[in-house]
Amino acid sequence: MKYTEFRKAAFRHLKTCECLIAKINSDDCKNSKNEILVNIFYLSGYVIECSLKYVLFSAKRFKNQDVYEHENLDWKHHNIEKLKSIIEQEGVKFSADIPILGTTRKVNGNVVKLFNERNDPRMQIRYSYYNKLLTIDLIKNEYLPTIEKINTKLINKF
Repeated sequence: MKYTEFRKAAFRHLKTCECLIAKINSDDCKNSKNEILVNIFYLSGYVIECSLKYVLFSAKRFKNQDVYEHENLDWKHHNIEKLKSIIEQEGVKFSADIPILGTTRKVNGNVVKLFNERNDPRMQIRYSYYNKLLTIDLIKNEYLPTIEKINTKLINKF
């Protein structure tokens, strides 16, 4: 698998999240809103994970190599903080224009909290069917746009 597949996967996951949030208020989804919100939240984590993996391999300049040839990078996990740390060890700095990863300034506090809880293995929020922060308004108007901005900034930078 080429590392550019991570970029494609990030955009595919983001598009799926956007389609789900656009459809959530339809009659088809009226009894499943909480489950759909959890799935959007869960899938949005893969957007960032795939973006970070793309950045990692891009920073290492592994242009045409199979990612599985690089077992020593410790990239086969879902820990966003660990991926960020590995990337920073490669000399990549997350600039202040990248929400949350570069700075939390100008980011809704509940978005930052959700993002951090998503990455905390003790919280398991991404598997929960109820969390008071997971609201349609927050996910649609703040969280997904922040995820999209992180993805776009990371992908465009590399």
